Amino acid sequence: MEKPVIDAIALDASLPLDLYEEKPIGTMNMPDGRKLHAVLGLSKTHAEKLKERSLDEQDQDLQRNTSDRERFGLGSYEDWYAKGRYPFALIDENDNLAALVWLGHVPNPLPSDVGSSLWDTIAFRAYPPYRGQGIMSPFSRFVLRTYEVMAPGRSIWLATDQSNESGIALYTKLGFVDRGHAERESRRILVLERM
Repeated sequence: MEKPVIDAIALDASLPLDLYEEKPIGTMNMPDGRKLHAVLGLSKTHAEKLKERSLDEQDQDLQRNTSDRERFGLGSYEDWYAKGRYPFALIDENDNLAALVWLGHVPNPLPSDVGSSLWDTIAFRAYPPYRGQGIMSPFSRFVLRTYEVMAPGRSIWLATDQSNESGIALYTKLGFVDRGHAERESRRILVLERM
């Protein structure tokens, strides 16, 4: 089975972007010929679509495995972005969100990893009908490489529920290693050790 391939384009930007600024950073070519457009930042239109996705009660996986309903659906995108958050998205040919990866400056909550003071957290989302289509692995690697160039020397961590099996499979494939329990016993902290 062919896999999606992402081609980078020259990036003329530095972090942080202005609120609602969106820069093209690549194109993902799907095996069936469709194209998804990779962007850094979200336009106001795409931020509104993120809110809609976050409030979608039909998306049981998103509601069960993320806090996006509170973060983007009920909360303010502007307030979230002002905390130093960097969204990367895949946009389909109909201008819909296919996937989102975001990073932000948040210290690692595990005391065993205090060796680095430059920590960022990361989150990964694929939205129907693109979930399960093989886009997240190449897109996530692309985002991590792009972010490494834009914000060198930063360490990356994430928290997830132990029951998020598909997420944990992706994180492990990307080079994240389980470092133990988070604030709740059912949550795990994973740290990126290699790409």
